[in-house]
Amino acid sequence: MRQETLMGHCARVDSHCGRCDIPLPFDFTMAFQPIVDIESTRIVTYEVLVRGPGGESAYSVISKVTDDLIYRFDQACRSKPIELASRRWSGSSCRPGCNGCPAASATPSESSEPPR
Repeated sequence: MRQETLMGHCARVDSHCGRCDIPLPFDFTMAFQPIVDIESTRIVTYEVLVRGPGGESAYSVISKVTDDLIYRFDQACRSKPIELASRRWSGSSCRPGCNGCPAASATPSESSEPPR
């Protein structure tokens, strides 16, 4: 059964998304850049930055993202920092900040592709 959204662009069928559930053809990780409150000199959050598996630049990863991979990559960039942060700061009040595609939503089933 196809799950329809307001935009009608979801690729989810029987709880499987043909656009989002397929692994990306490249690996990447995330770096967590501390954001510091200068007055209190304490870390208040972390900006999440995409990196290659060996610490390579964001460009080395983003340059591999083709038009047909952009929504899978965006979804991976939303889930990977949560996974990494939960392992790194388990039980802490740390709240990393993540950036994403403005046209994508929080759930893959609501993601829509921009008009071409």
